[in-house]
Amino acid sequence: LTDRVEDIAAAERMIEFQLGWFSDPIFGKHGDYPPAMRALIGDRLPNFTRRQSQLLNGSSDFYGLNTYGTAWAYAADEPGTDTTYAKTTEKDPATGTDLPRGQSVWLFSGPWA
Repeated sequence: LTDRVEDIAAAERMIEFQLGWFSDPIFGKHGDYPPAMRALIGDRLPNFTRRQSQLLNGSSDFYGLNTYGTAWAYAADEPGTDTTYAKTTEKDPATGTDLPRGQSVWLFSGPWA
């Protein structure tokens, strides 16, 4: 929504949470979740054993992505102690958006989705 450094970082974090959660263990360098997830979620995020990381890392040669919609990501004005998934990813597809809405209330369209 803006060019603020905080909003850009929130958008990058959103990508790490939405895509990296699944892709990093398989396609990343270390067979683990993204560092941003580890930093924000801490010990609530399960740890892979060394063997699990070795088995996951590089276990696929194809990553298919099917996008159903899009959302804005922005930095929270007052980062608090709410560490729920939605607050951690700092997304709000229903507030301040001018994106076209689909037939479902949660489905928004954008030129990139």
